[in-house]
Amino acid sequence: MTKINIISITIAIGLSFAMVLAEPNEKFKVFLCFGQSNMSGGAGVNPEQQDIQIHDRVMTLAFNDCAQNQWQKDKWYDAKEPLHCGDGVNAMGPAYAFGKVLADSLPDDTIGLIPCGQWGVAISMFEKGGYYSGANKPGYPGGNNVYDWMVNRCRIAQQRGVISGIILHQGEANSGDQNWPEKIESLYENLKADLDLEYDIPLVAGELLYSGCCGGHNTVVAKIPEKLPLGYVASAQGLSGGGTLPQYHFNQAGYREIGKRFAIEMLKGLRQIETMIAEKMVSQIVSKHSQLDNDIKIYSLDGRMINNKKSANLQAAKITAGIYIAGPQTSGKQARLLLFPAQ
Repeated sequence: MTKINIISITIAIGLSFAMVLAEPNEKFKVFLCFGQSNMSGGAGVNPEQQDIQIHDRVMTLAFNDCAQNQWQKDKWYDAKEPLHCGDGVNAMGPAYAFGKVLADSLPDDTIGLIPCGQWGVAISMFEKGGYYSGANKPGYPGGNNVYDWMVNRCRIAQQRGVISGIILHQGEANSGDQNWPEKIESLYENLKADLDLEYDIPLVAGELLYSGCCGGHNTVVAKIPEKLPLGYVASAQGLSGGGTLPQYHFNQAGYREIGKRFAIEMLKGLRQIETMIAEKMVSQIVSKHSQLDNDIKIYSLDGRMINNKKSANLQAAKITAGIYIAGPQTSGKQARLLLFPAQ
């Protein structure tokens, strides 16, 4: 078995070693950001100086061609507001603030944002097979099938990084819809399948303004953790409206704060994933050669074969104490880690 094959085995059991791997880079964590206008940016809520300052580890996949930021759609750039530049509104939302807090909390990672907000639309526009035919068509680069466009942007991002989570702010157009959580659940499962995501990823849904038109919908948003294994809610308690439609949209401080709250909830989800991986790792480790099948070969972590005899002969082989990979000779069996004790 080659060294590259051994590296593949190591990754398959959830471990990360200090070696250079081909892209996509697991340290480039990518987050899908979608919903309606409180995600794409509240009308008249213009970015301030702190919102256009570049963070050296937050990037965005350009929403559209945008002369204002000198961006070309579907290309990576240093992020800044407005993230949805080129949507016809060019206003501020919560996603950049979310990305900056994540980057500060994950100092070894670069954060990639995929802005996919659409102002004034119901959740049906984002559903698989959904189609927008209204006269007031939102501005976005593509046809009327937003789901396919969103998935395509995620696939572009997967060429460089790893889809690590989703933030969602939507509900004004579905206010009071008791089936909204089920619609989000279905959308989430379709995204997982179409993006070939092996594991669940966190989804954080943002509450609507309590002081605005649709605060009552927050009782529906609160059901997301019941529907998704890694579902969370970012609170809008205490936040104020702003811009030209303050009954719908947050002000600048509100977008920064709910962006921070999105990040706090996302970090809870990412920590939960780490815990699940650690538990899986423990279940894959054995500390005695007698716990292994006989049908094995032993490799060092850098891919060198140490011994290909049956496990009963490992002590006689005088393998030094350390960590090894026990690779099966027979296909269909699982590789395991061997913590080999001192003689």
